[in-house]
Amino acid sequence: MMIFSTDADNADIIIEDVSYRVNFWNKPTSENLAWTLDAYILFEASDVKEVLDWVDDRIKGRQVEVFVELQHDEPTSFGEPRECDLLRLLGSNPNAVHGITADISMTARQEHG
Repeated sequence: MMIFSTDADNADIIIEDVSYRVNFWNKPTSENLAWTLDAYILFEASDVKEVLDWVDDRIKGRQVEVFVELQHDEPTSFGEPRECDLLRLLGSNPNAVHGITADISMTARQEHG
C-alpha cells in the first residue's frame, strides 16, 4: 500500500445515495465443490459503517465481499441478474483463480438441418 497526503476535496461530483452489494461465501462441503454464494443488495444505508455492521451481524464464519454499485439500479426480483458495475470495498471471491473472475453466459444453440 502506498500513502500520500492530499489537498482539500476538489471533487466535482460526490454521490451520496449509493447501494451496496454484499456477497457471503459458504465454504464447500467437499474439496471438489465450489464455494456457494448468498448475495444481497442494501439500499438506503446511511454509510459504509452501517453496511459493515449489518455484515458483522450475519457473517457466521463465512467469507465476505462488499461492493458499491456504480450505477443506480432499482431492486430486482431474485433470479433477475443485476447489471451494475461494482467497486470492491472489502474481501475477495474464493472461487476466483489468482484474482481473475469471468462472467459466463450460456446461450441456446439452434440446430440447422
